[in-house]
Amino acid sequence: MEVKTLNHLCSVLKILTGLHLTCGRSNNCIYFQPITNSPPKWMAELESEDVEMLKELGSLTTANLMEKVKGLQNLAYQLGLEESREMTRGKFLNILERPKK
Repeated sequence: MEVKTLNHLCSVLKILTGLHLTCGRSNNCIYFQPITNSPPKWMAELESEDVEMLKELGSLTTANLMEKVKGLQNLAYQLGLEESREMTRGKFLNILERPKK
């Protein structure tokens, strides 16, 4: 998916997260803030490392954020290929065969 504008990116994030967000740009960085006063339920499960990563991602420019997303898409694709190779290898070695009853 190619994101062309900040409003489009905000719309995509609203759909993916299910949150009501306000989006903006400050100092050549974009920001997203929930419109509610209380934090969402999913934030209660975040660890400090997760919060730091969210802050880091929030400080990226739009171009850098899109580059990061493309990198994650490429990584997911490569992991899928590797898993497929391992499953094929396991099939040929008969290690995935169900035990006979």
